[in-house]
Amino acid sequence: MTTRDLRFGLYADEEGLALVEGIVRRAVEPRSARILRWSVARTVVDGGLTTAYLYDHLAEQWAVENPGRAGGARRPVELHVRAGVFPADLARDPQDGHQGPVSRGHGPAHLPCPLERVVT
Repeated sequence: MTTRDLRFGLYADEEGLALVEGIVRRAVEPRSARILRWSVARTVVDGGLTTAYLYDHLAEQWAVENPGRAGGARRPVELHVRAGVFPADLARDPQDGHQGPVSRGHGPAHLPCPLERVVT
């Protein structure tokens, strides 16, 4: 099985997390991938760094994009998703010809919360 770890740095409240979860699940499902791990770090991520240290710039970005609005219940968090796919399940994406479980360049143009993505 081929696996990929996706780490999403977010400045989000519970509603924003639910929105991103839906987007990720809809992106993974049609590509025959499986979500093997799903976790949300609200204070400390793997390795001991705090989410505030890693993603505080997203709060600043949100403030610039939403002048005069309070952040409310939004906090810097990290969503960690491990997705896996068996080699036999890999198929060419008919939309862009990309070989693999996740196509490139598809997805929402705008999220209601700042987002940073790291793929390992």
